[in-house]
Amino acid sequence: MRVPAPLFIPVALLVLGGCQAQAPTPPTAPLSAAETSLGVLPDGVDHQPLPDRWWSLYRDPQLDQLVERALQHNQDLAQTDAHLKALMAGVRQQQAALWPSTEVQAGVPYGRSSDDQVLAEARDGHAANHWETALGFDLAWQLDLYGQLRAAIAAAQASVEAQTAARDQLRLGIAAQTSQAYIDLCSFTARQAVLQQSLDNLASSLRLTERQHQGGVATALDSRRLQVLASRTRAELPWLQARQQMAAFSLAQLTGQANAPAEPCQQLPNLNAALPSGEAWHLLQRRPDIRQAERQWLAAHWRAEQVRGDLYPQVSLGATLNTASNHLDGLGDSRALSFGVGPLIRWRFPNRAANRARLAAADAEREASLAAWRSSVLSALKDVRSALARYAGERQRAQTLDQAAQQSREAFELAERGYRAGSLDGLQQLDAQRELIAAQAQQVEARQRQAHSEIALFQALGGGWQAPDSLTLKEHP
Repeated sequence: MRVPAPLFIPVALLVLGGCQAQAPTPPTAPLSAAETSLGVLPDGVDHQPLPDRWWSLYRDPQLDQLVERALQHNQDLAQTDAHLKALMAGVRQQQAALWPSTEVQAGVPYGRSSDDQVLAEARDGHAANHWETALGFDLAWQLDLYGQLRAAIAAAQASVEAQTAARDQLRLGIAAQTSQAYIDLCSFTARQAVLQQSLDNLASSLRLTERQHQGGVATALDSRRLQVLASRTRAELPWLQARQQMAAFSLAQLTGQANAPAEPCQQLPNLNAALPSGEAWHLLQRRPDIRQAERQWLAAHWRAEQVRGDLYPQVSLGATLNTASNHLDGLGDSRALSFGVGPLIRWRFPNRAANRARLAAADAEREASLAAWRSSVLSALKDVRSALARYAGERQRAQTLDQAAQQSREAFELAERGYRAGSLDGLQQLDAQRELIAAQAQQVEARQRQAHSEIALFQALGGGWQAPDSLTLKEHP
């Protein structure tokens, strides 16, 4: 039995309407919660939740001001925000495809048409040139029977969310870089102060040695050795000053300024409380790079569903209305009007090999993005564990060098008293002073490295930014 033509189209659409794009199943995490456990935390770290503004834990108003300014005025962030706005505009463009599109045409051509020529030949005459006024209106509406348009919207929205996560990752990096540059500025300032104090002590020792040399107690060699040590110590100053300036220039660039901050750093920031780490499983929701990889996988899924829609016919509803006349007052005449309305089906059939090849490529891209997401989870766990190990080592090293600096200071004081009393010679005092200078420099440098390890741990933990509408991840069984 033959299906009547008016019924064929709706029946076919109902049959094919079941081929809607399918929503994705949330990916399964590659590790269970137990496998992501950080185990026993090192000293100085606890499981307290990580605050959003982690740099405020240093309780340094100048650091807070610099980080906040960097997050507001950094030019890399401004560029990322502009790209995000472009992607959001793309979402609106895709959403507009769900609605009918309209087009209006108007023209006033001069000449003769093919209809004029045919009519003139039928009358055995010649067609004359004339002015013609024409107006037209077209309406087209693609029906999203198989979810192809909605898949395109979902892919664009997922790309926006991936770019948002990338922006959060950049914000986290900007905050960490600004904090590290400020730590460097404070550290090199402190090392210059320590070095200057060492030079003052050397000058005092040199004056004492010269007086003892005049009294016949010390030798000229003792004075020369102190002068050599003072020259070598003073030679470190230009290098420290250059590094201090470089840190200030980095702060200026990070905060979107041309000049370095005017206020000098007086003291190296220090955490007075335990470093909060939160729970390792929460990394899956907190790390921006994991969130970015997740949304990139989601975008790849919807792009594949969009390509899948090319396997089925595209159905559009259209309408057109045109009028043309040699005179303006004739445009409304029914004899000048022409119109048409009805559905339009477009289907690349039977040659669908190209569509299937594009679908296979899109499915492969989806598999690759899923593997990238799982890799980002493993990388995040590695980053946190490595940062914890680094922090534990730097913290213990700094504590040991604090003790060494205190012991060197006590040894120098004993050597200086013995030298003044005549029980020790100048070489012993020189060795004690050299050890003190080296120990103090190592002490400040160790505190700088410890602060860098703290910031690296904050960065590895995700910095506290969380996605408001992240996919609900299924825990690995």
